[in-house]
Amino acid sequence: MARTEHHEVPTTGDHGAAISQYIRDAMRDGANETVLGAGEWVCQTPIEWPMEPFRLIGQGYPGWGKGTILTRNADVCILPMKGGVNATSPSDMVVRPQLENLQFDGRGFTAPLLDLTGVYEARLLSVHTEGWYVCHVYIANTWDSRFEDCTFMGGGFCNPAAVLGSGLEQRVGYSVGVPMVHVDSTRATSGADTSNNLYWRGCRFESSPNNSVMLLMEGGNGVDHFFSQCKWEGLEAMRPLVLAVDQAGVDFASCWMFGAGMGRAPYDMEGVAAGTPYKTVTTKHPGLLHCVECHHVSGLITGGAPDGNPAENAPFDAFIRLHGGEAAALTFNVTGGLTRLQDGGGAGIRHSGNVRYPELLASRASYWASGLAPGVSMVDEV
Repeated sequence: MARTEHHEVPTTGDHGAAISQYIRDAMRDGANETVLGAGEWVCQTPIEWPMEPFRLIGQGYPGWGKGTILTRNADVCILPMKGGVNATSPSDMVVRPQLENLQFDGRGFTAPLLDLTGVYEARLLSVHTEGWYVCHVYIANTWDSRFEDCTFMGGGFCNPAAVLGSGLEQRVGYSVGVPMVHVDSTRATSGADTSNNLYWRGCRFESSPNNSVMLLMEGGNGVDHFFSQCKWEGLEAMRPLVLAVDQAGVDFASCWMFGAGMGRAPYDMEGVAAGTPYKTVTTKHPGLLHCVECHHVSGLITGGAPDGNPAENAPFDAFIRLHGGEAAALTFNVTGGLTRLQDGGGAGIRHSGNVRYPELLASRASYWASGLAPGVSMVDEV
């Protein structure tokens, strides 16, 4: 591929406008790649992305040394890729965009870091995102795209005591707010099959704060999402790490989900101070995976939580919940801690591995719907 290279960060001006011009100049000269140098590129306006195939390459993120950071000093989406939200063919979509070895940093603003709307065959390779209380990647009507070796850290936000106002929140039973990664299949009005065949390989979703959903897949047209060798970790999460609603085809291959203190509220846990969110939240919060009216949820998930301090790790450390729809061959391999698997009817969950139930259960059996004995893997909802 022909490319242009810009290794020096401009000392003045809007770097978003500068990168947009680099892309236009490259395409004018017949190139379809632009390389950005290491350093901090601060965008005041969004980077303008072409509809034609193009590749933007950085030098990695600072965890690897001095990387390429795309950040902002205004409340704008750093990189929106905007094709048609109702597009029914690639001719009306952003085609084959590629991002590689880049970090996106939200810097306290609220607009998404990346917006993939109406995109065909995107590929994000070794992309790292950071930024508290914000959506990192918003995806709508995006087809046949791959996210490989990406890391999403610290995004999303919701009020744990919020009134359940939206139709989605009424269905799932808790406030959702802003997820860290949002695959939205609700926007198309043309009946288009939106956001299908998304492949996630070797990705990490971690440290989403204040009860946020790390990954929300939403909408009746969502089809075929594949997760391979991915890891979710939420040490204080009181929302599911993955929430899937009305999806057709969600497959996990050798994935890991881990969380300590999953869904502690609304239970009055000994050793947890009064006035904390764990004492004040009044809705139920599934911990690892929550599927609502999904069909063909399948694969293998390994995870759980450490036994640790019983007051902080009970009672829903590892909680997979399915209700409505169908699930085929979903296996949860428990590595430790307390485990609760719920089948809401018409689904079906298997578990394997070393399931351990600490002595805590003997004195707190009232937390469970029925007397859960060692070796029992499934109980009904309270």
